[in-house]
Formats: sequence, C-alpha cells, structure tokens
Amino acid sequence: MSDSILKLIPSIPSFIPNSTAQIALMEYLNSIFSNTKIKISITNNIEFIDCGENFQEVVCPYCKQPLNMEWWGETMSILYEKHFIEAFFELPCCSQTTQIFDLIYKENCGFSKFVIEVFNPEIKLTVPQLSELEKILGCELKVINAYY
Repeated sequence: MSDSILKLIPSIPSFIPNSTAQIALMEYLNSIFSNTKIKISITNNIEFIDCGENFQEVVCPYCKQPLNMEWWGETMSILYEKHFIEAFFELPCCSQTTQIFDLIYKENCGFSKFVIEVFNPEIKLTVPQLSELEKILGCELKVINAYY
C-alpha cells in the first residue's frame, strides 16, 4: 500500500522549537487531523527531507537551469558527510555560489533537524491552518507533500 505523507519543516534548517511549542503543535494538529497518525522527529544533524516519488528535478536558483542529477548526488554526498554545515558551493551551470538549501527542488524538498509528519491525511492543510502552525512554532514552515 502506498503512503502519502504531509511533511512540515522550519524554513531555517537548524531550528528546533521548544517543548511547549511542540506540545501545542501536536494538540492543534490533532484537532485538524483527528484520525491520522502524526509524528515529530528531531535529529542531531540537519538532514535532507525528501518528497519520495514526487521528486522531479533540482533547478539552479540563478539561471533556472535543471542541474545534472549525477552532479547533485555527488554534491549531496559530500555535504552529508559535513552534516550540511558547510553547504556553500559553486554551481556548474552559471558559476554562482549558493547553498544546498537554496536550490529549487521540484516537488518541494528541504533540509531540517525538525520534521512534522502527517501520515495519509484525508484533508489538505489550509493557508490559515498553516499560518496558525507557524505562529505556534514561531517560525515559517515549508510544506512537503511526499508519496511512497
């Protein structure tokens, strides 16, 4: 059976909300997704948060050219070893310097130490609900719709 997972991550990869905010977040999410499994994960290092089978390509934020996936994979491996801390590099397409976090991922992907996962949600998160979650956590959130 395939799974659809709504993933929410802070826009700042190293951000981890305090425990009070996490409790309030779970209470609010449970009021929206009452019969759905919800999970919060926190890791010691920044990790790549993927979108599963929804992944299409990675695009340069400057010249908007799709990046070679072999080059991207090699770059990701190197940066993973450094826990994505020293994430600056030169792009092969236009020689601009950027961070791995600033590349354009289609569909959305991201990087974070803190991940909220809603498994097989039956409804979509609305803009006002997302705004309320951001208010609870004290940060902007990135929405990743993953499919496995």
